[in-house]
Amino acid sequence: MVKEEVEILKLLIGEAENSDATLSIIPIVRMGGVGKMALAQQLYNDANVSSCFERRAWVCVSDVFDVLNITKTILRSITELSCKDKDLNYLQVKLKDSLSVKKATNFERHIDLETIGKKIAEKCKVSPLAVKVLGGLLHNKWDLDEWEAILNNRMWDIPTGKNDGVLLFLNLSYVHLPSYLKRCFAYCVVFPKDYKIERDELVLLWIVEGFLDGQKRKENNLRLGRNYFDELVSKSFLQQSSVIASKFSMHGFLNDLAKSIAGGTCLNSGESQLVRNEDDASLVKTHYASFILSWSVTSKCLRASYRMKVLRNLILLHIESSGGSKFNISNKALYDLLIELNYLRVVSLCHCDIIEVLNCVGDLKHLQYLNFSYIDIKRLPNSIVALCKLQALILRGCQKLFMLSLGITKLVSLQFHDIRDTHSLNKMPLGIGNLKNLIVLPNFDVGIKKGLQLKESKNLSYLQGELVISELQKVQEARDAVDANLFGKQGLSNMFLHWGEDFGNLWNDKHEAQVLHYLRPCTDLENLTISYYGGAIFPSWLDGPSYCKLVSLCLRGCPNVISLPQLGKLPLLKKLCLNGLHAVRMIGSEFYGGKRPFSSLTTLKFEEMLGWND
Repeated sequence: MVKEEVEILKLLIGEAENSDATLSIIPIVRMGGVGKMALAQQLYNDANVSSCFERRAWVCVSDVFDVLNITKTILRSITELSCKDKDLNYLQVKLKDSLSVKKATNFERHIDLETIGKKIAEKCKVSPLAVKVLGGLLHNKWDLDEWEAILNNRMWDIPTGKNDGVLLFLNLSYVHLPSYLKRCFAYCVVFPKDYKIERDELVLLWIVEGFLDGQKRKENNLRLGRNYFDELVSKSFLQQSSVIASKFSMHGFLNDLAKSIAGGTCLNSGESQLVRNEDDASLVKTHYASFILSWSVTSKCLRASYRMKVLRNLILLHIESSGGSKFNISNKALYDLLIELNYLRVVSLCHCDIIEVLNCVGDLKHLQYLNFSYIDIKRLPNSIVALCKLQALILRGCQKLFMLSLGITKLVSLQFHDIRDTHSLNKMPLGIGNLKNLIVLPNFDVGIKKGLQLKESKNLSYLQGELVISELQKVQEARDAVDANLFGKQGLSNMFLHWGEDFGNLWNDKHEAQVLHYLRPCTDLENLTISYYGGAIFPSWLDGPSYCKLVSLCLRGCPNVISLPQLGKLPLLKKLCLNGLHAVRMIGSEFYGGKRPFSSLTTLKFEEMLGWND
């Protein structure tokens, strides 16, 4: 079909170049089995087509024509976000809005906007930052009235100095933000100037502050918060770090703007300033505080904070350049601090050199967010069971943590439990399935007999993002994998299924095959890793086209497997890694699954395939 491909390619590119062209439908009609879908995929992935169309969507319509699911698929393809709403009208409005943003971006078709845009740029020429932020605000607005409202705002006429003028321009941008973004932006002032923050760290704080409470279902909050964050980045209110791509910060002028909005409710301070501010009467009004601390913290350093009787957020920050990788805070200083501040909702003590969490943390009845990441604690106190409002418990990078308190299973409000990189933690408490509101639980380690059972994950239906299930060789009943209901956990995008590396499971390959067969994940999955699996065959669900969104697949350390699934059918698969499949003797045509296999593949690795003869 080379001739047809070239002809259709010309039609597609010709329409893209003619912005006034009427919307076209290009049908591909032939008898079944001759490669119509393969041709469509080839055209969809063609580099020329990609460069011409900024928004593209791939939809496969089955014999059952379901308008709701088709709309969801198009919306998901365009926005790269999962969508669980069942209101067709709402989804179609969302789709219309998503497409209208990119409908026509050349100013030749918006000559009036170009004229106004030049006038706005002239007014704020003293500040490139103001131009950038205003541009981010207006980039997806095509209503002439909105542009004129910015141009004719009386704020331009206020006489100011250079720096004050920049703040006025930025305030003009802030005023025109949607209300849901205003409070999210203003909250960023809890972090000091130039501090680098991760997206999900800030989003979790927004959630516990109630900024996203308008949503009907809990499982939407994390996704919604990430959308808000990305929107602030696109409008230049937050900027990505040039050194660490996962970190973001706020420009100094924008930080000043956020401070002016927050009034006297927020304090950013170093320890020397804290000592000087001890008698400051305004401290009693402070709701949010972050302290930049160096190597050693004493009660004297934090004495000023005792006056903050209505303090809701306490964040202790350590900048590595100030000396050492952690800072030391004495038990007395921490105890004195916590017993004085009874209204705390957020406590973050990352990178502290402490080895135990004091029991008094259980007295913080209003606490909703607790972050002890990268500290050397070995266990949590039993008093944590009293934190009935706790929504987020972050223990990332606690290398010496070997045990979670049994009381954690009674924290029924808990939604986010991050235990990534806690390599000494090899046992999870029985009853984790009681935490039915959990949205984030990166790790699930299967126990034996009286330990945590796989079937306990049945009730964790709100899980999103990444899930690592380890020690699967300990699953005694294959039926437990059915009860786990991974297929119903539609919010998961990354999944890792790990058996033990000691290969003790290799002698029962039929049991292993059953377990993996029943561990079928949701079809929205984008990344999948299966490692140290002892079965002789991979499950049939890997053969079919159901996992059409899969981008990365790694099959590692499975020495009993004798054949490979038809992976060539996966249309979006970009990365495929096959490692340690010693029993595979040959790779035949069934691996490719058609005449045009692996249409999106960019990385292919075969490693340690010791039995491969072909």
